[in-house]
Amino acid sequence: MNKFILNLLTVLIALFFTHCRNSGKKEFDKSTMFCGAENLSEDGVFFISRASRYGGRKGQSEEEAYEGKYSCLLYNGLKKGFQIELHDLIPGEIIEASVYRKSTTSNGYLTITTPDYSIFQNEKGSLGGKDADGWEKLILEIQVPFDLDSTKIPSLLIYVANPKPKTEKVYIDNLVVKRTPPNEKKEYKNEDVALVNIQIAETDYKQITRLRDQAFYQGVIGGEQKQEVPGILSYKGKNIGIKLRLKGDWGDHIVSKKWSFRIKTNKNQSFKGLKEFSLQNLKTRDYVNEWLVHEIFKEEDLLTTKYGFYPVKVNGNYLGVYALEEHFVKQLLESKDRREGPILKISEEGFWECNLYTRISKNLTNKPVYLAADIIPFKTKKTLKDERLRKQFLVAQNLMSNYKLGKDGHEEYMDVEKWAKAYALMSVLNVDHSFVWHNQRFYYNPVLSKLELITFDCYAGTREMIYRTPKILGNTDQTNLSDTHYSLLSIFNNKLFQKKYINYLKKYSNPEYLTNIFSKKDSIINEYQELISTDYEGYRFDKTIFLNSSKTIYNEINSYEKKLNNNEIKFTLKQEETNECYPEDIFEHISLNVYLDQQKPKTLSLINYHCSTIEVVGYESSKVKDSLVYFSSPLIIDQFKDNGIKKIQYSGNKPPKNVFYKQKGLDSLFDAKVYNWPRPISETMNNDAFKTPKLDELSKNYTIDKKKSCF
Repeated sequence: MNKFILNLLTVLIALFFTHCRNSGKKEFDKSTMFCGAENLSEDGVFFISRASRYGGRKGQSEEEAYEGKYSCLLYNGLKKGFQIELHDLIPGEIIEASVYRKSTTSNGYLTITTPDYSIFQNEKGSLGGKDADGWEKLILEIQVPFDLDSTKIPSLLIYVANPKPKTEKVYIDNLVVKRTPPNEKKEYKNEDVALVNIQIAETDYKQITRLRDQAFYQGVIGGEQKQEVPGILSYKGKNIGIKLRLKGDWGDHIVSKKWSFRIKTNKNQSFKGLKEFSLQNLKTRDYVNEWLVHEIFKEEDLLTTKYGFYPVKVNGNYLGVYALEEHFVKQLLESKDRREGPILKISEEGFWECNLYTRISKNLTNKPVYLAADIIPFKTKKTLKDERLRKQFLVAQNLMSNYKLGKDGHEEYMDVEKWAKAYALMSVLNVDHSFVWHNQRFYYNPVLSKLELITFDCYAGTREMIYRTPKILGNTDQTNLSDTHYSLLSIFNNKLFQKKYINYLKKYSNPEYLTNIFSKKDSIINEYQELISTDYEGYRFDKTIFLNSSKTIYNEINSYEKKLNNNEIKFTLKQEETNECYPEDIFEHISLNVYLDQQKPKTLSLINYHCSTIEVVGYESSKVKDSLVYFSSPLIIDQFKDNGIKKIQYSGNKPPKNVFYKQKGLDSLFDAKVYNWPRPISETMNNDAFKTPKLDELSKNYTIDKKKSCF
């Protein structure tokens, strides 16, 4: 090809691309795809740009346009637009898609997915809100797995969807898809804010990458992916030894290049006074909105985690601004002038196990997840080793059992004053995500012998609160509740709580309250907004979201108070019509719960939460490591029907670490961890339903299989 023809082709391509860009204001390199809604293919079926074809041509509209003459209107049954499929995927590459959207309800979302929708990510919230003409920019990023499996991800689809194409108009314009190679490193250029620099050995980083890819395919970060590796954190010239692992539950924590991490500092070291903390993607907690809620809770002497923002580099690659949040250790209590005491939660492992099972098998489950969920302390080893903390935990778990069951007399086991303040603020600030049982954390105050709520994890995703109408917690017509919702709302039956709750609703929804908060926090909000916008172009903190939420609650209080005064709201526990339990597969965390017996020495209490009958055959000897003590005959425990506790005896001075069981009629053995403390007191169990088998050291042949049968 001679030089003249080559130059001519170059000019023609440039003119074609410029025409598609309409105004010519943007310049893109070869790794960037761009198209508005201006040009159609010769057959009139697609939008076209740089020889790439985009779906949704039927939506070409002159009614609105962000740039140029046309946009794509998703309406009259047209659900998807600007769809393009990427086939030539590169392991580890970063794909960023952005689009401008206009709709009266901020409906319509940007999507990246696989053809079978097994991997599905979407974004409907904009970083900066709407401009003067009502347009807002959506941005979505995904990092292709380094261990790319073409059978699972043969290609990726990118498109914008309108979930209500028959009733609502959604206009879209100027789709941009940028692809960045995995080895392209970004440098940090802002010298005004100190950088958090993390170094991980190459072999350990590959291990983290492998685990991240596993979680990516699953869509859930399971316990198997939360393996720690060593590293070094450097900040302002100081090196701190750390252990690091992936953090989070859902895939939003690891889907982009900005993976979330849980970090523990080595002994006698800390970062900003923190021994354990998370560095997580800002998007997962809605940027500055999450930080503001934490600040308000601190103002009201309510327990919450420290929260802030830091630019982060990992192995020489600048990943952007991260949110830092402290973990649930004693420093959290000390900084809030609380005496050290146990921090607890209701175990969520079974909940995530069911989610993972459903994602992999495509089958639903109906297992007693909430009933089976254990009450456990953070820093279990330390809590049980310290006699004072152990005693406090035993009291605390009984109080937690009352909470879990929604028992009356809440003022006897809950700090009603602080609970009323917390729930009132959550209502005014339109907090929803932390008002879920598996997101809740609790502090046992040993001085008052009552539980306090630790509020965190308030929002889930970019501007997610604008898609949810603010509502007073407890103001609902649905009063016959499942066990998980009843535990959260039963306190609204308490007259003392109601009185305090109403008073705090009035205080926090008063227009002056948030106005004063913003007056105090405006300077640091502006600093954080500027820092975040260097990483997320166009990011803007929007205080009107909070002000509007507060106003809505303020206008709802009088009607709610009348309902309470007239006893119109009374929550009750729904009685399940069936005890149907499925599948029968062994789930490790919805399992055989085993505790030390509270009254009889050298006795274990067992509760079966499986959907099938099991046979407990023995336990791990405390005398000889990895040796099993078998019973002369197995202990039979029927499938789950909430039918009581069985008991077995053990030999030796120390309780066993594990009990072994099998499904009736099968040979594979499974193990259940023995909790080295008595079960929480609960009126739902029948204490008399037990028998004690005799011990026998006779050998039997079983196959040890610790894997869950559903995988």
